[in-house]
Amino acid sequence: MTQSDTFTFSFKQNGATVEGWGFVRPAGALAATKFSGTGTLSGGQLDLTLTDLDGAYTGLGPLNYYLRGALDRGRMNATFSFLTFSSRGTDTISYPITLRLAPPTASELTGTWALTSSTGAQAAPGNVVYDTIIANADRRAWRDRNSNVAGGPPIRTWAVWARNGNWLVIETESRDLWLPDSLLIQSGELQRTTVNGYGTRIDHYTRISTSEELP
Repeated sequence: MTQSDTFTFSFKQNGATVEGWGFVRPAGALAATKFSGTGTLSGGQLDLTLTDLDGAYTGLGPLNYYLRGALDRGRMNATFSFLTFSSRGTDTISYPITLRLAPPTASELTGTWALTSSTGAQAAPGNVVYDTIIANADRRAWRDRNSNVAGGPPIRTWAVWARNGNWLVIETESRDLWLPDSLLIQSGELQRTTVNGYGTRIDHYTRISTSEELP
């Protein structure tokens, strides 16, 4: 872990109970480690236990991760830590991090986007059949996506989104979509370009509603 690694979390609070998910991306990497988390916020102190979603699935990884720190006016100086096992027994490795609240954004990107057409090369096996993205002004999102892989269930998952230049970048909680997805912002639409064995294919997304209400 380095000072250039990024931490992104999306939490919701009900009284003193806090739960949500997030990811840690090493500097320069496409893939990120994703976590679910539950804990409490009391007296301005956040105390979360995090579960490595991939580690939970494969049975690998440290036993527990923790995110703890004081929340003050949209900023949290926290400690990200985890347990490891060695010949000496159990060790705790800790890293100080700073988290800042992402402010709501008024943007032409908020609302409900749907895959409405595709142009270019024919679809390859596993091509997306339908895809809906709800982008909320507070940077939370929801994605409902399915492909034509035989027997493949739809992927309905929480997500977060951000604008990076001319791209809308969305990251999902689901481990089935393990890389961030970048859609090019064009006049009146979003585009995803993929290259398969048949050539280049462009998926076109249209904002079908200004509603940004999440499920």
